[in-house]
Parts: sequence; structure tokens; C-alpha cells
Amino acid sequence: SGWCGSVWVPAPPSSADGPLRPSRKKFALMPAPCRLRAPVPVLPLPELTAAYLRATASEARFLAEHAEQGLSAEQGHSLEYLLLLGGLKPAVLICLSYGTSQLTRKAVDAVWRQAAAAAPQLELEEIRHDARVAGTRECFRGMWVLANRAHPEYGCVRRALLLPRDEDVPFAEVGVALGYPVLGHVL
Repeated sequence: SGWCGSVWVPAPPSSADGPLRPSRKKFALMPAPCRLRAPVPVLPLPELTAAYLRATASEARFLAEHAEQGLSAEQGHSLEYLLLLGGLKPAVLICLSYGTSQLTRKAVDAVWRQAAAAAPQLELEEIRHDARVAGTRECFRGMWVLANRAHPEYGCVRRALLLPRDEDVPFAEVGVALGYPVLGHVL
């Protein structure tokens, strides 16, 4: 049993329950936990593909050049960048995996400034305040956000990550800003 779109689908009866017969139980339609919007890519497909391939190659070179400092290909952001270009994510948080702020700045200069220049609606900005996630020890100061200004959730990206605030950022708000599924929210 589980959700399928907006309908709860019961598990099929098993032969251990006795002979199989049609069930007379009715299942109410319930709102789906998450719904998806139609994506709006930031570029036409040929340009999107070229931008993605450039950024992926550039990041792979950067990771290889800094392998002695503990970086590996698994720490790349290429899939998230593709989802951003495809209009599926409002933003990508850059540097959780690069380790130090010095390596992060090098990665931003070597890879992400060029990637942000791929489309006019992309913006790259450093988080310069203590953006803390409620209930965790996570702080995003010194990290970078590559955001799509044309995405419907861009306002949430600004509020959750880029604008200083007095209180911690709710975990669900960070999820929405980064394009992750959040219960009850339309992606």
C-alpha cells in the first residue's frame, strides 16, 4: 500500500488472507504529500546541454587537480546543476563537499562563475551571514548559492539562504529553497 499520485493504493490481498475476492472498502482521495510543477528550463535544450557539459568538465578538472587535498568525483555538483538548468530546482548549495572555505572559493572561481554565466537568470551569491538550520548545527556561512531567479521558489531561496534573519531557518524552508521534496509542498 502507498501513495500513487493523489490516491492511496491499498496493498493487494494475499492468498494467506483466504480466497481472493473483490474488496468493498472505499478509499478516499487524499492530497498527495508532494506534487510536481512542470519544469521551466533556463535554456533551450542545445544550450542547456552545452552549459551542463562545460560545467561538468570544468568541475571534474578542478576535483582531479585537488585530489591530494581529499577531493573526489563523488563530491561534484553536476547532477544538481543539471536539475537547476532543467528548471527542476530553484537553487544549488555549493561547497558542502569541498571541505574548506579556501577550496570552495577556488571552486567558485574555477567552475561556478562560468556556470552562472550560462544563463542570464542564474545568480551566484555567497552566504555572508549565519544562516542556521533550526534543530541542527548546520550553518551555511561561507557557502555559495547558485540560484535561478526565474524559478517560482526563488523568493524562498532569498528568504531561507541569502537574506539575514534573526531566527533559525526551518528545515522545510531550506528543503523548498533547494528543491527537495517537502511534505505538502508543490515542487
